Amino acid sequence: MPVLFSTSLDLQKYRPRIKYRGQHVVVAGLFASASGIGKAAELVARTLERQGAFVTRVDITAEMGLAPSFESEVKAQPADCTAIDATDVVVVLNPTFLRALKFFDQGWLLGRCIIAHWIWEIETIPDFWKGDAVSYDEIWAPTEFVEQSIRELLPNFDGAIRTVPYAIDFQLIDTPKPRERADVRNRLMIDPSSFVIGYSFACGSNYQRKNPEAAIDQFRTTFPDNDRTTILILRCRDLNHHKAESVELRKKIAGDKRILLFDDKTSISIRDFYAAIDVYLSPSRVEGFGLNLVEASQMGIPVITSGWRLPSQIASLPYIHSVDYDLIPIVDPQGQYSGVKGGRWSEPRLATVVSKLRLLRGEHRDAHRRVEAE
Repeated sequence: MPVLFSTSLDLQKYRPRIKYRGQHVVVAGLFASASGIGKAAELVARTLERQGAFVTRVDITAEMGLAPSFESEVKAQPADCTAIDATDVVVVLNPTFLRALKFFDQGWLLGRCIIAHWIWEIETIPDFWKGDAVSYDEIWAPTEFVEQSIRELLPNFDGAIRTVPYAIDFQLIDTPKPRERADVRNRLMIDPSSFVIGYSFACGSNYQRKNPEAAIDQFRTTFPDNDRTTILILRCRDLNHHKAESVELRKKIAGDKRILLFDDKTSISIRDFYAAIDVYLSPSRVEGFGLNLVEASQMGIPVITSGWRLPSQIASLPYIHSVDYDLIPIVDPQGQYSGVKGGRWSEPRLATVVSKLRLLRGEHRDAHRRVEAE
């Protein structure tokens, strides 16, 4: 029987730190979930494979008490790891998910370099994250901004803290073909010539941070009510699990028939979502990385997003339009940032977003006219 940790793992009580070797790496994460951090686990795995490591993916979705969103190809579970002769273990989960290491055999873990891969959005990281740092030999971050925040939180951490950028040239979602795009619009009863703007977000990732109501303001300011050739699609698969936020968003929409809202009851797949839209509009006040921005760019879809803490590897992608912003104090009714003092995030400037949307609308109209003329 595996021997599991009943409390947190303080490595200093057991052995000296072990350095990352990168030969056979177990990447543990929420592979069977549809969350951003689940996609991050897959990107970490692909990044390490590109660097020459043999990678075994271990899914801990069920162990974390989460329902899988799809049938994952990842079959390995924490209990299987005692038979895996790995050199390193990378856990792609933040401390807010409690202590994922407790699902692994104690002796097996201690024989390997144990690495935390953490993602965080704002400049200041909660103090309680310090308690989990003692469990790891190294801590990795996806961007230089996150690494800097971790270093400031953990000035006395004597293990490696480093940026391990995602290999974002890997496509997690195949680009829809023109016929597929036409079929999706037909199913959604959207005219082929319409200019469609889209935003996909999760309330569980913090409604105020994701800022969907700003997308509605940006849309309506750019395109007045008498412009019926424009559509805004909002996709939020967990909306009905957040009653207060659901009420606020539906109140903001106020029956505007140009705004299509897809929740868990009127679901649209992420692939169909990308197939339907012409622009990905992200009013998000800040992102830890921004995988939706990458996915849209990979498909040739223009992206509008705040420039604050935007990773350089995303800012340099084609189709990315970063906009001006103002920094404002965090107001968070959901309480996810209650442990952070003096936190702030960005508010994309409305005038800049409107200017970008009008520019892209003009380019879309010109392209459609060229197609009609052929």
